[in-house]
Amino acid sequence: MSADVDSPGVSLAQSGTGLVLALRGDLNLELAHRIHDAALEGLQASGNLIVDCSAATYVGGPVAQVLLALERALQQVGRSLEIRGASEDVRRYLGWAGLQSHFVDAEVQAKELPRSSTAPAKRRRARRKSAL
Repeated sequence: MSADVDSPGVSLAQSGTGLVLALRGDLNLELAHRIHDAALEGLQASGNLIVDCSAATYVGGPVAQVLLALERALQQVGRSLEIRGASEDVRRYLGWAGLQSHFVDAEVQAKELPRSSTAPAKRRRARRKSAL
């Protein structure tokens, strides 16, 4: 693995069946390019890719886009992407962004939160006020 990929917030390491992309902290626009570089390196390796979000506290839109593109690229070559250890906040964002079925692990997919419960609180309040 390249030394450039192992940077604050992002690391890529070999595991038994593929690669583990570990994400830490707030994953916003500043880290999206590092995650993109790691994703490109992960595509060049063999095996499936596990994204470990157990130390991630926030996932922003640009990072979600990188993960979605990575999943699609992996699927095209018969590989898969699995996200593990996502916190409730990270799972909620991915669900709100419409990515729940793509990225959350099996136990969360089984629960499948109702669409209305995943909308941000501000939007729910705004809808209630407009209905009055």
